[in-house]
Amino acid sequence: MAELLEGRQGEMDTYYLVDFENVNRKGMNGSDTLKKTDHVHLFFTDNSKKIEMDIISNCGASEFTLHKVPMGNQSLDKHLIAYLGYLIGFNQKKKCAYVIVGDDKGYDNIIAFLKEQNGEAQISRQLQIVDGKSGKQTKKTGAEKGSKSTGKIGTRSKKTEKTSQAKEELQSEVRRVVEQYYGDLTTNEVVSIVEKHVGEEHWTRNIHNELLSTYDETDAKQLYDLIKPSLNQSVKKQ
Repeated sequence: MAELLEGRQGEMDTYYLVDFENVNRKGMNGSDTLKKTDHVHLFFTDNSKKIEMDIISNCGASEFTLHKVPMGNQSLDKHLIAYLGYLIGFNQKKKCAYVIVGDDKGYDNIIAFLKEQNGEAQISRQLQIVDGKSGKQTKKTGAEKGSKSTGKIGTRSKKTEKTSQAKEELQSEVRRVVEQYYGDLTTNEVVSIVEKHVGEEHWTRNIHNELLSTYDETDAKQLYDLIKPSLNQSVKKQ
């Protein structure tokens, strides 16, 4: 721990506190670009998806630490926040940056509170680890992908236009219901899954199956229950 106090000439240490139960391996995107001044603290429980060795071995030159915490109601969140407070106090004599890697907007209230207590604290939340110089990557929504002009006017039939409109309405409705309970990363993923399968022969079942293969059983069930009314309504319109 003495190394934490030493600092490194000309560079500020950055601490990434990863809610692995929340973001899984996608939250580790960009970890291979990390430097010696970066510190990754990955928090997980027995509910978390399996942590592959390539995640641990692909964190660049950073200091990497695993924290297994007990299962329970928001147990991981509480332990992560407690450790963040510890780090801020431990490093109070030097300037550091702290990044919560998570898709839970509830962290934002904690960040705001900590900044009120310490106006100089550099604390933020993001969906994945990225090189600060590389900028953010954004996914195009289904509506944006579908809006590209083909240069041919009047070639689409009214039926095709109606189908396209129905798909966009469904994606918009799915986005609306999911983002009430989940962050941007999960919302975009679910909308992308719906967009991928809508129109297939057994598209509602295919959506359900891909949710199960993407998330743990509990999250997949919760997400499908959220969007199921929208899917059923879309089926009735077809």
